Amino acid sequence: MSWKLDREHKPNHTSYALYYHVVWATKKREALIDREVAGFLDRILAAKCDELEVRLIAQGILCDHVHLLLSLRPMHYLPEVINYLKGAASHEANHHCEFDNPLYWTRGYRIATVSESSLHAAKAYVRDQHKRHPGEVPR
Repeated sequence: MSWKLDREHKPNHTSYALYYHVVWATKKREALIDREVAGFLDRILAAKCDELEVRLIAQGILCDHVHLLLSLRPMHYLPEVINYLKGAASHEANHHCEFDNPLYWTRGYRIATVSESSLHAAKAYVRDQHKRHPGEVPR
């Protein structure tokens, strides 16, 4: 079967709704993220998402792990996006900032897909991580 598309049949836009809840932790779950590092991570992760054309919907940064709610384009490869965000954040923190402790991540991460109908609840869940982990909030 062959398809012939003329000007009248070409799609004029693409629509997608690809949402992911991503979590990764510091190496050995050590409390390496204080308020200063959390503020840095907030800014650098937002900047790197913009650079990749990834929509950062929400962040939850604790002393030993990070939660992100992301919307990716179909062209993105999720493992590459996550590894880039993790690598860029630790590289910038360790080479361009003078924090008390170096910032290292575990190798892995957790990904959960989020439906469009659950997006509002997922956003609240990620943003309210400090309420779920009160002892793990960056100092």
